[in-house]
Amino acid sequence: MKKPVFILLFFAATFVFSCEKMPVVNCSDCLDNEPIDAEITVKLDDSAMSADILVYEGDIEDNVVFRSINYTQLGDATVKVPINKKFTFAATYRYQFMSGTYTAVDSAFPRVKYDESQCENPCYYVYDNKVNLVIKYH
Repeated sequence: MKKPVFILLFFAATFVFSCEKMPVVNCSDCLDNEPIDAEITVKLDDSAMSADILVYEGDIEDNVVFRSINYTQLGDATVKVPINKKFTFAATYRYQFMSGTYTAVDSAFPRVKYDESQCENPCYYVYDNKVNLVIKYH
């Protein structure tokens, strides 16, 4: 009697933990053709005076700089990168009433999916294309 219950629980646990989490498609972001690059949305700390952004290809430890950007108008920004590669973003902020600099790091691995059912027409969409570089405590 215990063996069938154990087998049933094993299969239930396997099913629950093996399912891939599907991203929800924003149909206004759908594309007719498969993209070769993606726009990463970068959320910046708008309470800072300015930010120096370094975009690394791969991990930050690899030290392969893809792009360097200086922002004085902070808020959300976008950076265009190739698809199917990991990019790490590091923002170094300067604040008006605080000495020193503060750095925030986040990464993204933009990928493309083709979806036939969530929108009116089948389409391609890019996911994992957002990074958050807001300093939480300062």
